[in-house]
Amino acid sequence: MKAGIPAEKLDALGAFEDCPMFSERERAALAFAEEVTRAEGHVSDACFRRLRVQFSEAEVLELMFAIGYQIFASRFANAFRLAAQGFSERAPRAPVSG
Repeated sequence: MKAGIPAEKLDALGAFEDCPMFSERERAALAFAEEVTRAEGHVSDACFRRLRVQFSEAEVLELMFAIGYQIFASRFANAFRLAAQGFSERAPRAPVSG
């Protein structure tokens, strides 16, 4: 991958909480991204506390901007039925609940 992330690590994203390839900082960021995305922006207090242990206020804002931008880009592409560019074809998509 261009960013230097091994394919094995990308393949393990679905199990990031239990996978030893991810640091606690990465787990906190991924859990935050998951809650923001799946809960329409609501983040539990526990998730936010976990994030703040690992990231400064400025880093949290930057992370939220990146997550928000990706949500926007995804919804924009879906609304205009833009074809996927193949970036996420490797990993299976996790089912979205309720």
